[in-house]
Amino acid sequence: PLVRVTQSTPAPVAPSRLSCAPLDTITARCTLKAGPRRLLELLHQVAVFTVAARAYPVVPSQVTVHLPQEVIAAALGCALKSVYNWTQALLTAGLLDARAHFTSSQGVTRVDGMLYAVALKPRHVAHLPHDDLKHEWRDLDGDRAAGRTAWKILTGSDPDRSPESWKAILQAWAVVPGSATNIPLFSDSVNSPATVQDVAYMLPMLATAHPSKRPALVGLMASTLAHALNDAHSRRWYCRTIWNAWTDELEGRAGLQVLASMLARLDADRTEWPDLRRPGALLASRLQVA
Repeated sequence: PLVRVTQSTPAPVAPSRLSCAPLDTITARCTLKAGPRRLLELLHQVAVFTVAARAYPVVPSQVTVHLPQEVIAAALGCALKSVYNWTQALLTAGLLDARAHFTSSQGVTRVDGMLYAVALKPRHVAHLPHDDLKHEWRDLDGDRAAGRTAWKILTGSDPDRSPESWKAILQAWAVVPGSATNIPLFSDSVNSPATVQDVAYMLPMLATAHPSKRPALVGLMASTLAHALNDAHSRRWYCRTIWNAWTDELEGRAGLQVLASMLARLDADRTEWPDLRRPGALLASRLQVA
C-alpha cells in the first residue's frame, strides 16, 4: 500500500534490508538441509527487497510474491523437481507457503506463476491469504503478446549470468510480474531507462555490470533522474548519490536496495502529493536521515 505524504506529517522511511529479521533468526527453530536453505535464502532476499520497494510503513510478518518457478530453478542452478522438493520441506517447517496461481487466458484457466508467502519474523507460520490467491497478479495474454514471459528470460539469458543477476531479475519480477523481461541488460545503449521507476528497477543490476560499463550506466541513470524530476542542474548530485549507494554495497551495506526503495517511494509520492514541487530536495532530505 502507498503511504500518503503531507507537509505536516512526514511519511516513515521505507524499511531497508536491515529492518527485517535476519534469516538465521527466522530459521532458529528448525534445521534445514542445504537445498531448502538455498531456496529460502533466495526467496527471503527477494521478499525483503519487495518490502522496501512496496514502501510498507512497517515490516510485515510475511510478504507474498509472484515468481516464475523456472527462473528460480535457473537462479539456483537446479532442476524444477529440486525446487518442488525443497519447497515442500519449507512448507513443513512453516517458513513458506506456496501455491500455483491460476488465471484465465484465451478462455482457458492456466497457471501464470507461483505465489510464495515468505515469513519475515521469527515464529510466524507463513500462509497465503485468500485475497492473494484471488488477486490478478498479471495479464497473461498481454504479457505473452508483449513477450513478457519467463520463457523469454530463459531463452535470451547469458549462459554466464551471475547469481546476483538472476536475483535482480526475480526482485524486479516480484515488484511487477513480467517487468523483469523489460529490464535493460546493459548490452544495448538504446535500452535506456525513461522513468524514476525504471531507475529503481535497474539499480540492483549495477552490481552485475562489467566494471568498465559502470560509469556510463551511472551517468545514464543520473540523467534519467534529473530529467524525470525536472532537476537538470543536479545531474552531478544524482551521479554522486548512485556512486555512494554503490560504495555502501561494496562495504556490505544495502546501498543499492535502500536507494531503489527510496526512488520507488518518491515516485509514489509524486502521484499521491500533487503539491510536491521539488521531489529531488525531498529525496536529498531522506537520504540525509538514512
